[in-house]
Amino acid sequence: MFTMPRLALLLALFTLSKLLSAQSDMLIDAQDSTRLTPNQRTLVYEMLKQLPDGAEAGIALIDGELTTLYGVRREDGKLITTENADRHFGIGSVTKVFTATLLADLVEEGALFLDDPVPAAYDFPFADSITFTYRQLATHTSGLPRLPNNMPGLLLNPDDPYIDYSPTMIEAYLQEGLTVARDGNGGYSNLGFGLLGYTLGRYVDSVGYEAALQRRVLSPLGLADTHFGADSSTLMVPGLNEDGSSDVFWSFTEALGAAGALVSTPRDMAHFLRAQLDTAQPILAFTRQEQVKLNDHMSVALGWQILHPEPARTVHWHNGAVGGYRSFVAVDVEKQRGVVVLTNVLLLDDLVDRTGLQFLR
Repeated sequence: MFTMPRLALLLALFTLSKLLSAQSDMLIDAQDSTRLTPNQRTLVYEMLKQLPDGAEAGIALIDGELTTLYGVRREDGKLITTENADRHFGIGSVTKVFTATLLADLVEEGALFLDDPVPAAYDFPFADSITFTYRQLATHTSGLPRLPNNMPGLLLNPDDPYIDYSPTMIEAYLQEGLTVARDGNGGYSNLGFGLLGYTLGRYVDSVGYEAALQRRVLSPLGLADTHFGADSSTLMVPGLNEDGSSDVFWSFTEALGAAGALVSTPRDMAHFLRAQLDTAQPILAFTRQEQVKLNDHMSVALGWQILHPEPARTVHWHNGAVGGYRSFVAVDVEKQRGVVVLTNVLLLDDLVDRTGLQFLR
């Protein structure tokens, strides 16, 4: 399960101005408390106070040339600041922004065009001669369902539903079980982005998604601590469910990993957002170009969701939810601001999104 963006709700949340009051007697400082303003500290602590013991958040805030990294965990009912800028969190569907960056790089190179038909990359026909383009996969307009209908893990292994979904299974689905909404309104699709990355890695770049992403996106951007799949070392912050029980980061194969398999750190994600602010990064700028306009306040780019909270202001954002973790990233290029909120709790509501957007007010 990845989270589906709820743009209208986020737009309303962005306009909220009232901050909840923090209880200072619940805070134990373990690092320089002046890194955040009082209002920023309020946002962080109010978020953590709603999470179970063992919950942890890694925060990165970008404002012009300043990057602020801040970590907090909840322990025995107290909120304790901690250094976790280089610890690993699952980022879930934020992976889709990286997959879209891989697409943009291949388009820039001339290996394909956004409106090329995806089936042309394969040596077998898709079921019922169904077709869609790379642009449609990258903007959730292909008509594909949220997930394929041949995923036994959804019923047999719900604690790790993607672990057994293999390249053989996705290719069988394409040939035998593929369906699309004929009006193109299939909605937000993890299948679509998983298929996008699988196709780019295996059939366009011919080295596999993980290797292609590493060579074309992660290494050039200097993201040494962002990688495919969970890290078994002590650097991985242990994942939790909402009730505080242990949860594990889901295992992915390359069949659908491009939709949510990446693990990263607050520092690496801050570095990625800072690269978005660099006007000398044409491939990143390409991913942020509007592709589908939903209304005057909301639109979709390649991977990114776009929010126009007020006239002449644009915020690019994405969130993620995956086994044991919830994430949110956003960037306002014109104001040279960005925010990263990574947590080790699989939340089913928009608490993390709401907190992240309020940082950009």
